Amino acid sequence: MLWRFLKSRCLGRQGTLLVMPIVELVNHTPKAKNWEIQPDGSVGVSGIHQGEVMVKYSNADPLRRLMGYGFNAVEPLAFSLRVQLLHRGQAVLVQGGIGRRWFQPTRIQRKKELLLVHQPLLGSRDHPRLPIRLFRDACQGLTHVRGNELFDQIHQANAVALVNLVKQLLPLKGETADLLCAGCLNQLEANSHHFGNRSAMPEADG
Repeated sequence: MLWRFLKSRCLGRQGTLLVMPIVELVNHTPKAKNWEIQPDGSVGVSGIHQGEVMVKYSNADPLRRLMGYGFNAVEPLAFSLRVQLLHRGQAVLVQGGIGRRWFQPTRIQRKKELLLVHQPLLGSRDHPRLPIRLFRDACQGLTHVRGNELFDQIHQANAVALVNLVKQLLPLKGETADLLCAGCLNQLEANSHHFGNRSAMPEADG
Protein backbone atom coordinates (compact mmCIF):
# COMPACT_ATOMS: atom_id res chain seq x y z
CA MET A 1 0.00 0.00 0.00
CA LEU A 2 2.86 2.38 0.80
CA TRP A 3 4.49 1.65 -2.57
CA ARG A 4 1.22 2.35 -4.44
CA PHE A 5 0.81 5.58 -2.45
CA LEU A 6 4.33 6.74 -3.38
CA LYS A 7 3.98 5.76 -7.04
CA SER A 8 0.87 7.93 -7.36
CA ARG A 9 2.98 10.90 -6.23
CA CYS A 10 5.95 10.34 -8.53
CA LEU A 11 7.05 11.27 -12.02
CA GLY A 12 9.35 9.16 -14.12
CA ARG A 13 12.53 11.00 -15.09
CA GLN A 14 15.29 9.26 -17.06
CA GLY A 15 14.19 5.82 -15.90
CA THR A 16 13.85 6.79 -12.23
CA LEU A 17 10.74 7.56 -10.16
CA LEU A 18 11.05 10.86 -8.28
CA VAL A 19 8.67 12.10 -5.58
CA MET A 20 7.20 15.59 -6.16
CA PRO A 21 6.68 17.01 -2.64
CA ILE A 22 5.04 20.28 -3.82
CA VAL A 23 3.84 19.68 -7.38
CA GLU A 24 1.99 16.50 -6.41
CA LEU A 25 -0.46 18.68 -4.45
CA VAL A 26 -1.85 19.88 -7.82
CA ASN A 27 -4.92 17.81 -8.65
CA HIS A 28 -5.87 16.10 -11.91
CA THR A 29 -8.36 16.93 -14.62
CA PRO A 30 -8.17 15.58 -18.17
CA LYS A 31 -9.20 19.02 -19.48
CA ALA A 32 -5.99 20.70 -18.24
CA LYS A 33 -2.55 20.88 -19.85
CA ASN A 34 0.25 18.49 -19.02
CA TRP A 35 3.09 19.15 -16.62
CA GLU A 36 5.67 21.55 -18.02
CA ILE A 37 9.13 20.04 -18.48
CA GLN A 38 11.82 22.71 -18.18
CA PRO A 39 15.22 22.61 -19.97
CA ASP A 40 16.95 21.65 -16.72
CA GLY A 41 14.64 18.66 -16.33
CA SER A 42 12.47 20.18 -13.60
CA VAL A 43 8.69 19.82 -13.65
CA GLY A 44 6.17 22.50 -12.88
CA VAL A 45 2.87 24.24 -13.59
CA SER A 46 2.58 27.90 -14.57
CA GLY A 47 -0.10 30.37 -15.61
CA ILE A 48 -3.05 32.16 -14.07
CA HIS A 49 -5.72 29.86 -12.66
CA GLN A 50 -9.25 30.72 -11.62
CA GLY A 51 -9.79 28.73 -8.45
CA GLU A 52 -7.98 25.43 -7.94
CA VAL A 53 -4.75 24.79 -9.85
CA MET A 54 -5.21 21.71 -12.03
CA VAL A 55 -3.04 19.65 -14.38
CA LYS A 56 -3.42 16.53 -16.53
CA TYR A 57 -1.35 13.85 -14.82
CA SER A 58 -1.09 11.59 -17.88
CA ASN A 59 -3.10 9.87 -20.59
CA ALA A 60 -5.22 7.14 -19.01
CA ASP A 61 -8.71 5.75 -19.07
CA PRO A 62 -11.21 5.75 -16.18
CA LEU A 63 -10.38 2.32 -14.73
CA ARG A 64 -6.60 2.81 -14.87
CA ARG A 65 -6.98 6.23 -13.26
CA LEU A 66 -9.06 4.68 -10.49
CA MET A 67 -6.63 1.79 -9.97
CA GLY A 68 -3.57 4.06 -10.00
CA TYR A 69 -4.81 7.07 -8.04
CA GLY A 70 -7.90 5.95 -6.13
CA PHE A 71 -10.41 8.37 -7.64
CA ASN A 72 -12.86 8.39 -10.54
CA ALA A 73 -12.47 10.73 -13.48
CA VAL A 74 -14.30 11.00 -16.79
CA GLU A 75 -11.31 10.45 -19.08
CA PRO A 76 -11.32 11.09 -22.86
CA LEU A 77 -9.52 7.85 -23.78
CA ALA A 78 -10.34 4.16 -23.30
CA PHE A 79 -8.06 1.15 -23.72
CA SER A 80 -8.98 -2.51 -23.71
CA LEU A 81 -9.12 -4.80 -20.73
CA ARG A 82 -7.32 -8.14 -20.92
CA VAL A 83 -9.76 -10.32 -22.85
CA GLN A 84 -9.66 -13.56 -24.84
CA LEU A 85 -11.82 -14.40 -27.83
CA LEU A 86 -12.01 -16.31 -31.11
CA HIS A 87 -11.78 -14.50 -34.43
CA ARG A 88 -12.60 -16.65 -37.48
CA GLY A 89 -11.29 -19.73 -35.72
CA GLN A 90 -8.16 -18.04 -34.36
CA ALA A 91 -7.48 -17.60 -30.65
CA VAL A 92 -6.96 -13.93 -29.78
CA LEU A 93 -5.47 -12.55 -26.57
CA VAL A 94 -5.84 -8.83 -26.02
CA GLN A 95 -3.36 -7.42 -23.53
CA GLY A 96 -4.94 -4.70 -21.46
CA GLY A 97 -3.28 -1.53 -20.26
CA ILE A 98 -2.54 2.01 -21.31
CA GLY A 99 -0.99 2.42 -24.75
CA ARG A 100 1.85 4.88 -24.18
CA ARG A 101 1.83 5.83 -27.87
CA TRP A 102 -1.94 5.72 -28.21
CA PHE A 103 -1.94 7.76 -31.44
CA GLN A 104 -0.03 5.07 -33.36
CA PRO A 105 -1.37 1.74 -34.71
CA THR A 106 -1.85 -1.04 -32.21
CA ARG A 107 0.88 -3.70 -32.25
CA ILE A 108 -0.46 -7.09 -33.33
CA GLN A 109 1.72 -10.19 -33.58
CA ARG A 110 1.32 -13.90 -34.13
CA LYS A 111 2.71 -16.34 -31.59
CA LYS A 112 2.21 -19.82 -33.07
CA GLU A 113 -1.59 -20.23 -33.19
CA LEU A 114 -2.27 -17.15 -31.03
CA LEU A 115 -2.97 -13.64 -32.25
CA LEU A 116 -1.64 -11.18 -29.65
CA VAL A 117 -3.08 -7.65 -29.62
CA HIS A 118 -1.22 -5.09 -27.51
CA GLN A 119 -3.21 -2.41 -25.64
CA PRO A 120 -5.60 -1.26 -28.37
CA LEU A 121 -7.26 2.13 -28.13
CA LEU A 122 -11.04 1.58 -28.06
CA GLY A 123 -12.40 5.09 -27.58
CA SER A 124 -11.34 8.71 -27.96
CA ARG A 125 -13.73 11.52 -27.13
CA ASP A 126 -11.67 14.13 -29.00
CA HIS A 127 -10.86 11.88 -32.00
CA PRO A 128 -13.73 9.33 -32.22
CA ARG A 129 -12.73 8.20 -35.72
CA LEU A 130 -9.18 7.41 -34.62
CA PRO A 131 -9.54 4.06 -32.76
CA ILE A 132 -10.83 2.09 -35.74
CA ARG A 133 -8.33 3.79 -38.06
CA LEU A 134 -5.41 2.73 -35.86
CA PHE A 135 -6.75 -0.79 -35.52
CA ARG A 136 -7.36 -1.24 -39.24
CA ASP A 137 -3.85 0.00 -39.98
CA ALA A 138 -2.45 -2.54 -37.52
CA CYS A 139 -4.35 -5.38 -39.24
CA GLN A 140 -2.98 -4.66 -42.73
CA GLY A 141 -1.02 -7.60 -44.05
CA LEU A 142 -2.42 -10.07 -41.49
CA THR A 143 -3.96 -13.10 -43.15
CA HIS A 144 -7.41 -14.31 -42.09
CA VAL A 145 -8.00 -11.15 -40.03
CA ARG A 146 -10.92 -8.77 -40.63
CA GLY A 147 -9.95 -5.54 -38.91
CA ASN A 148 -13.43 -4.06 -38.49
CA GLU A 149 -14.88 -7.34 -37.25
CA LEU A 150 -12.08 -7.99 -34.75
CA PHE A 151 -12.32 -4.41 -33.45
CA ASP A 152 -16.05 -4.94 -32.84
CA GLN A 153 -15.36 -8.27 -31.12
CA ILE A 154 -12.87 -6.64 -28.74
CA HIS A 155 -15.41 -3.92 -27.98
CA GLN A 156 -18.09 -6.52 -27.26
CA ALA A 157 -15.77 -8.54 -25.00
CA ASN A 158 -14.92 -5.40 -23.02
CA ALA A 159 -18.58 -4.41 -22.67
CA VAL A 160 -19.56 -7.89 -21.44
CA ALA A 161 -16.70 -7.97 -18.92
CA LEU A 162 -17.59 -4.53 -17.54
CA VAL A 163 -21.33 -5.22 -17.36
CA ASN A 164 -20.71 -8.53 -15.57
CA LEU A 165 -18.48 -6.77 -13.04
CA VAL A 166 -21.12 -4.10 -12.43
CA LYS A 167 -23.71 -6.86 -11.85
CA GLN A 168 -21.48 -8.38 -9.18
CA LEU A 169 -20.80 -5.02 -7.53
CA LEU A 170 -24.38 -3.70 -7.35
CA PRO A 171 -25.49 -5.94 -4.43
CA LEU A 172 -22.40 -5.05 -2.41
CA LYS A 173 -22.33 -2.24 0.12
CA GLY A 174 -19.37 0.01 0.76
CA GLU A 175 -17.23 2.80 -0.62
CA THR A 176 -14.85 0.51 -2.53
CA ALA A 177 -17.67 -1.27 -4.38
CA ASP A 178 -19.29 2.09 -5.22
CA LEU A 179 -16.00 3.51 -6.53
CA LEU A 180 -15.33 0.48 -8.71
CA CYS A 181 -18.90 0.39 -10.01
CA ALA A 182 -18.68 4.07 -11.02
CA GLY A 183 -15.30 3.39 -12.63
CA CYS A 184 -16.78 0.59 -14.73
CA LEU A 185 -19.62 2.85 -15.88
CA ASN A 186 -17.13 5.60 -16.76
CA GLN A 187 -15.09 3.04 -18.68
CA LEU A 188 -18.17 1.95 -20.64
CA GLU A 189 -18.85 5.57 -21.54
CA ALA A 190 -15.23 6.14 -22.62
CA ASN A 191 -15.34 2.97 -24.75
CA SER A 192 -18.33 4.35 -26.63
CA HIS A 193 -16.36 7.26 -28.14
CA HIS A 194 -15.69 5.70 -31.52
CA PHE A 195 -17.37 5.85 -34.90
CA GLY A 196 -16.42 6.00 -38.56
CA ASN A 197 -12.87 6.25 -39.86
CA ARG A 198 -10.40 9.04 -40.64
CA SER A 199 -7.71 9.63 -43.22
CA ALA A 200 -5.48 12.11 -41.37
CA MET A 201 -3.73 11.32 -38.12
CA PRO A 202 -3.85 13.78 -35.19
CA GLU A 203 -0.77 14.92 -33.36
CA ALA A 204 -0.11 13.50 -29.92
CA ASP A 205 -1.29 15.75 -27.09
CA GLY A 206 0.97 14.21 -24.44
